[in-house]
Amino acid sequence: MPQAQLPFFPSGTTEININLAFEKKQGRITYFSGTMPVFSHDENDRQTFRMIISQFYINGNATQAELYRAFSRIRGQNRTESGDTESQNQGTQNHRITESGDRITESQNHRIRGQESGDTIPNH
Repeated sequence: MPQAQLPFFPSGTTEININLAFEKKQGRITYFSGTMPVFSHDENDRQTFRMIISQFYINGNATQAELYRAFSRIRGQNRTESGDTESQNQGTQNHRITESGDRITESQNHRIRGQESGDTIPNH
């Protein structure tokens, strides 16, 4: 008979969903499934970061919305700690994913990519 996995994560982790969490410590990001570490990389290694979150999504471990919410919280904390102003943080708040949509639509993707490159794209 299968047993339910309780959502226990080591202290100091940020929960992605009931099964996944991550911890940023001493320049490394470590991902956990329960209390078991499953992957680790340097916090500045964006290519590896993109690979692992893509794997979590493709394998069905997390939705795009769960990943977005978990990592946008950390991104916001980093900007606040570095002394960025509210106007600089405004760009990250224009393209939130809501509970009703777990996937990024093509128009949202286009708008987000335009903001990253500095283009001005009207909000539809």
